[in-house]
Amino acid sequence: MAAGLLAAASCGGGSGPGSGDGDGDGDGDGDGDGDGDGSATGGSSGNPDCLDPGPSGVPVEASLTSPSETLSPFIVVDQFGYLPDSEKIAVLRDPRTGFDSAESYAPSATYDLVDVASGDVVDTLTPVAWNSGAENTQSGDAAWWLDFSSHTEPGVYYVRDTEKGVRSAVFRVVSYVYCEVMRYGMGTFFYQRAG
Repeated sequence: MAAGLLAAASCGGGSGPGSGDGDGDGDGDGDGDGDGDGSATGGSSGNPDCLDPGPSGVPVEASLTSPSETLSPFIVVDQFGYLPDSEKIAVLRDPRTGFDSAESYAPSATYDLVDVASGDVVDTLTPVAWNSGAENTQSGDAAWWLDFSSHTEPGVYYVRDTEKGVRSAVFRVVSYVYCEVMRYGMGTFFYQRAG
């Protein structure tokens, strides 16, 4: 619990949900958006509260043009995003057993890590078979990993299979990537409290 409150303080939300402004965002302005500017539009407070670009300058995904490739359910990423210095793995999955076993996906030889804002390919990735290509009994999938941990530049990205014309969901690489998740998670405790 203490770690969560410390995280709340570091995410631009004051001292956590319910710090006296009556709206649960902890910024003291009563507008519910957590930026401290008194307007419910997100503002530009500079706080990395995930409602504005914050000090990193990483744009919000919704402000960017969506990639043209088809979204694939077989290229899986952490849709919350990744911390710049953390391990970053995308998973390729080929369903073998279960609800989607009638579908299949064979990995291509290489994949591109694409910057959504510029459209530039920032890295080329090679899939590595997980567990020697054996089917995972819990998921019913065979899987391959795409490791892009060496890419630490903050931004908004996606993984592209150019050969098949499909892509992953869009995700962020930024130092405050889990702020919004933590903020809404902690807000649940505020709104569900008794009395």
